Amino acid sequence: MDNKLTYSEIISLAGNLKMVSGQIEDLLSVLKEQDYARIGDGGDVWTGDAALMARQTFDELVTRFPEFINSINDYADYLVNVVASR
Repeated sequence: MDNKLTYSEIISLAGNLKMVSGQIEDLLSVLKEQDYARIGDGGDVWTGDAALMARQTFDELVTRFPEFINSINDYADYLVNVVASR
C-alpha cells in the first residue's frame, strides 16, 4: 500500500488547515458574542456556582485560542514552504 502524498495534496491539506483555523476563530467569536453572554451572573440560560465555574474555565481557555490558531496557521505555512522548496 502506497501512503505517499503528492505535493498538490500537501498544498491542499495546508489550505484545509487554514480554513479550519478560520472556522475555529469564527466559532469562538460567535460563542463569545452570543451564547457565552448568557451564562453566569446576569445570564438567562444558566446561572449559579456551576455556571460561574464553567465561565471561569472558558475564560482561561479563550485566552489560549489565538495561540492554537497561530500554531495551526504556522504549520500550514510550513507545509507550503516545504513543498515550495522542492
